[in-house]
Amino acid sequence: MIKGFSPYGYQIVKEKWGNQTATFHAKNPSQNVYVWNWRHTKKQANLKNYPAANLYRKATFTMLHHKKHRNYYYVRMQADGNSAKNVYGYVAASQVEAGHNTNYKQIEYTQIDQFTDSTDYQNYIQNGK
Repeated sequence: MIKGFSPYGYQIVKEKWGNQTATFHAKNPSQNVYVWNWRHTKKQANLKNYPAANLYRKATFTMLHHKKHRNYYYVRMQADGNSAKNVYGYVAASQVEAGHNTNYKQIEYTQIDQFTDSTDYQNYIQNGK
């Protein structure tokens, strides 16, 4: 997708790259939250099917669709929290929240630098595998 007109109905009106590094996860892991392809025509993944997924933001976009502006993040998704299996695509910013996924029972392992604080680490020790 490029700035300007899109025959698929989604039009990028603003984009921001660089210094976008942040980790996100689904606000509600039981709801459908889709990671879309670059044309916004195909669902790459549904976060509901990946309860331990972490999303790593690469860029922020504002898209126009049906005369409404919505923010999206271009992300790299790791399906089980930290695996090498990655999915890339757009996700609606309103459906994710900042921070590492805390569904530790589903995550195989978590690197020490991904914990937000000591409480987060203690939660992992008590509830993780």
